Amino acid sequence: MIAPKREIVLRRRIFYAILCSFLVLIVVLPVGVYWYVQTVDAHVRWGTESNYASAFFYDTSDVSYEMKGNFGPWDNVSRFYGGEEMFNAGLMINYLSYLDTSHANQLSSIHNSVVNFTQHSGAFCGLPSYCRNVTPVQKTSWSVQLLALATKIYNAYNNWGNYTSGVPGTGPSFWYFGPTPPDERDLQDAVTISANLTG
Repeated sequence: MIAPKREIVLRRRIFYAILCSFLVLIVVLPVGVYWYVQTVDAHVRWGTESNYASAFFYDTSDVSYEMKGNFGPWDNVSRFYGGEEMFNAGLMINYLSYLDTSHANQLSSIHNSVVNFTQHSGAFCGLPSYCRNVTPVQKTSWSVQLLALATKIYNAYNNWGNYTSGVPGTGPSFWYFGPTPPDERDLQDAVTISANLTG
């Protein structure tokens, strides 16, 4: 015995509901994927910017503390390593300017000031015969300026309180839609400090 064939009947309402759902899916899926990719990309960029700003802070603040004498005397050896750390700090600002293209001019200005200070201040030297005398007043002034510059750059890219209501230090949540780092005020203050960093 063979069962009789039944015709497949699609009711109009079900058909239109399926068709509308399919059309919505065709539109919503690409939009959702685009949003997801953009959000992930922004968070990865923010994290990388934060890492570069942190590395700049560590290198520059180390030099500041070395100048103050916190780690020992400011002699030819510490002046050599201080120059190396300032070189690395300049690289971090340079890398930061590649990522944060909307603030590249400000970051390039800071980079140029740091490089100029490192090369022409006389605070750093390669060989002992190249070391110029640096007065205690100069060391104190430079130490304060370098620490202020390091702190402003760090806060500009790591002040998550401005960007989220989440836990400090963990960055914005995935669903965050507010302003993006850096903090404009801190970055502009860093530009001003670096412009006054003289050798």
